[in-house]
Amino acid sequence: MINNSFLKFTSISFIGVLTHLILSYYFLGNLFLVDILIMHVFLLLLAITTKWLQKKLTQKKNTSPMILLAINIGRMIICVLFLLPIIISYEDADKWLIYHFFFAYFFYLFLDLLSTKKIAL
Repeated sequence: MINNSFLKFTSISFIGVLTHLILSYYFLGNLFLVDILIMHVFLLLLAITTKWLQKKLTQKKNTSPMILLAINIGRMIICVLFLLPIIISYEDADKWLIYHFFFAYFFYLFLDLLSTKKIAL
């Protein structure tokens, strides 16, 4: 069964994706919409996976905080690997893709923080 916090997380993510796509379409046109959508799907799946992994590991009695830190560092490395093809074949127009990626990354990081602290989610 899907819990309430997962539904809130995905619904706020969906609203964020739509807002990002609408603003990108308004300012940039159809230039990067598919790429932005791919980035959001990747980051949403990464956020859900790391959230699930953190939940499973914190249920154990002797969980070290270093394991949770390692999960977050692993998430950063996976994001760099995702951006690697853009970075390797860098052109001037690609800087906007990198800006959009970091905007989306920090959006999901902020949602993760809110859901962890149970402030808003």
